[in-house]
Amino acid sequence: MAGVCLKAISVTVEHDFKNDWEVYVSEIDHEIHTFLIDPGMSTVENSVQRHFMHKIAVIHPSSDGTLFAARITTNWIANRLLQIGLQYSPQRIFAIYKHLTNQPTLPIAGDWLFKAYGHYWFRSGGEFNADKLPVTPKNEGTLIFQLDRYKSSMLNFFTNPRSLAMQIRSQHGRGMNPEVIGKYYLPYGYNHSSCDGLVFISLNTVALLQITIAESYEVKVKGINDLCEYLPPEITNIHIVFVIPAERTQQYWKLQEVPQVTDITKASQVISIKQFRLIMTDDHIRSVSLPPGSTNHL
Repeated sequence: MAGVCLKAISVTVEHDFKNDWEVYVSEIDHEIHTFLIDPGMSTVENSVQRHFMHKIAVIHPSSDGTLFAARITTNWIANRLLQIGLQYSPQRIFAIYKHLTNQPTLPIAGDWLFKAYGHYWFRSGGEFNADKLPVTPKNEGTLIFQLDRYKSSMLNFFTNPRSLAMQIRSQHGRGMNPEVIGKYYLPYGYNHSSCDGLVFISLNTVALLQITIAESYEVKVKGINDLCEYLPPEITNIHIVFVIPAERTQQYWKLQEVPQVTDITKASQVISIKQFRLIMTDDHIRSVSLPPGSTNHL
């Protein structure tokens, strides 16, 4: 977002920033609405060919300069596109998502939209069933956890592990507040190195949700270590849950590259790290809707 916005928006004067930002967002929303309602723009490529939609799409030329691929500009734009699409044309935005995920040159934009769908899915609450990795013929060790719709519909951001620790601390300052169980937390900016979201599923277990369309995934030890440094001592179990589309089911039958308990140097209380896969099917994606109050959040 910074690479796109800061060239056009003043950040030196608060009043100018606010006005420029509102104008910029209005222009983006206009391009998104045009993209969603114009039947001639069935793909991102069509949009840049028919209109100069330089704020929501960029063009990447081929090495010889004879062809080009167009893609969504940033993660923020993809989230805004989904937000508006779910309000006005859920089927259209779903078709755009499928197009982007099926294009070898556009995987990152499809991944952005899949993550955004995943956030809305979790914020809607409910019961979720994840398969333990590696998947066995008997499919033993299914993880079942609940997300509270009321607690999760709000945007529960944390800026870093320390701010998360402050939010989950009990009122008396010791241990974890039981009210945080079943509440969906989001790293601010959606770019935490160890997860895209997390939920405390019990007083001793946290589930780190990694939402991805990648064929395989590696979770870095630094992100887990940084998080564990501030987790309450009651948290002894870490569940890493890979949230994947149905097309990736076969790739995620085996263990992924994640830290081992012996790699965790900043939290001696952690005694287990387990892996799971949670499949978000097309039916799940089509059922996604905006939580109450989401239309005003960017």
